[in-house]
Amino acid sequence: MKRIKLFLIVAGVFSFFSFTNQEAKGEEGIKFFHGTFAEALQKAKEEHKIIFLDAYASWCMPCKMMAKRTFKKEKVGVLYNNNFINLKIDMEKGE
Repeated sequence: MKRIKLFLIVAGVFSFFSFTNQEAKGEEGIKFFHGTFAEALQKAKEEHKIIFLDAYASWCMPCKMMAKRTFKKEKVGVLYNNNFINLKIDMEKGE
């Protein structure tokens, strides 16, 4: 009985990691601009786009969930990469 439980636990862990790795491979997600807000604003003017600003904090759990789940989705990436200059700023640091 103990061997069966151990086998099920090990199989569950391997299948979980296998599933998450397969899911992440095919997804592109949002590509964030690396630079200052002024540089992003200039790029937005040049490309005739508006700025999507992800204002996050390192301790914010909903921010981490969005970055991990939503921002990595391919459909979200296509929409945001085509229509916005995407900028990510830690609201407790920098500018």
